[in-house]
Amino acid sequence: DFTGNIGNGLVAAGRIINISSAINSTNMLAAEKININPNSQIHGDSFMAGRIVKIDGEMEGDAYISGAEISINNTIKGDLKVYAGQLKISENGQIIGNLSYESDQELTAIEAARVTGTISFERSEDPHFFENVNDVYFRKSLLFSFLFKISFVVCGLLFLLFPVTKYLEQSFTHKQLVSNALWGLIPMFIYPTAIVLSIILVITLPLSMVMILGFTPLIFITKVVGVTMIGSFLSNRFNLNTNNRFVYFLIGVFVYSALSFVPYFGFLLLLFVSSIGAGVLMA
Repeated sequence: DFTGNIGNGLVAAGRIINISSAINSTNMLAAEKININPNSQIHGDSFMAGRIVKIDGEMEGDAYISGAEISINNTIKGDLKVYAGQLKISENGQIIGNLSYESDQELTAIEAARVTGTISFERSEDPHFFENVNDVYFRKSLLFSFLFKISFVVCGLLFLLFPVTKYLEQSFTHKQLVSNALWGLIPMFIYPTAIVLSIILVITLPLSMVMILGFTPLIFITKVVGVTMIGSFLSNRFNLNTNNRFVYFLIGVFVYSALSFVPYFGFLLLLFVSSIGAGVLMA
């Protein structure tokens, strides 16, 4: 549960998120159920993903929402983009802006009249993913994901015990993150290409096997380094007054885990984070 005033935006992930706050800046939320309660006021762009998303509070800013059931019961001042099994706009709901949505069902004429801007609709060809899984399966998937992330945190903290990782205790700027990510893209694309070529040449098959076995630990190391650098950047951005690489890593893991819940975003996020780490290793 989140109450009170939040001035720098909110990044949160969990099973159920209840918001009864005045929030400013960008928000990223991922959960099985997200409730924006009636006394909430959100000012800033919002990214939400969950099985059930219920918006009873006022929102001002563009919103991007994905879920099985999405209900709008208050005013959204901004453009709204939705991927949903079912989207509902109640008599108290209103969208002052444009609506773009993909859903199993089209809005009724009465619901569409509650949108002041243009409406773009695309019907889902297949039943929505969330409607094909029962609660037991969802909980098991969530548990597996949680255990996997815990194991990554433990292994990452152990890796950061190596003295060479003290390099990560410096503050990193936005420019440094982007620079490392761009340089890191080079080995991130060359390495898989080299594996494919070594397999095609046949004579270098032993080398390809070594490269394949080394791919997983390489991704792990680059991901730990990249996540730590992101944590360092965020710590510096929000003036947390710390230069501890372990704290940076935990901050980065929290943000990474929250964003990984966003549909179709996981692979791009992994590529970005690993590219940052690869750029550091190259440097």
